Amino acid sequence: MTITARPAEPGDERRILDWANDPLARAAGFAPDPIPPDVHHAWFERRLADPGLGRIWIGLEDGRPIGVVRVEPAGDGPLVVSIALDPAERGHGRSDPLLAVGLAAARSVLPGATFRAWIRPDNGPSLALFDRAGFRPPAVRPADPSGAGPEAVVVERD
Repeated sequence: MTITARPAEPGDERRILDWANDPLARAAGFAPDPIPPDVHHAWFERRLADPGLGRIWIGLEDGRPIGVVRVEPAGDGPLVVSIALDPAERGHGRSDPLLAVGLAAARSVLPGATFRAWIRPDNGPSLALFDRAGFRPPAVRPADPSGAGPEAVVVERD
């Protein structure tokens, strides 16, 4: 299994929205309500037009989209990273290589980038994924992003 990453394109918009609105993905995030298509469209167009707002990579296995990795500036240093896997790809060992290629893609355009993830404490699969990828709690907890709350687990890595 070889997973690669490419930058998101306009044709990926619906796929990314579908992955984001998957019920398990919504339950694992900090905002459980489905994302309206018009809100997602505006967000997606801004990201494609201005990579300074964040970058999006589509993970591919044999040319087939299997998930997405996003990084967004947090204002205080590390880029906030998130990952979503196509629901059909869950449980097949693809999250680790998808995260790895997404972080490598981010570093290729943002040398020296460091990364941060905010995770719900009851999201065992994400906690384990980021732990395997070398993410650890920071020495000083940064301010919680909107919606995360003090119970959120924050992890970082170089």
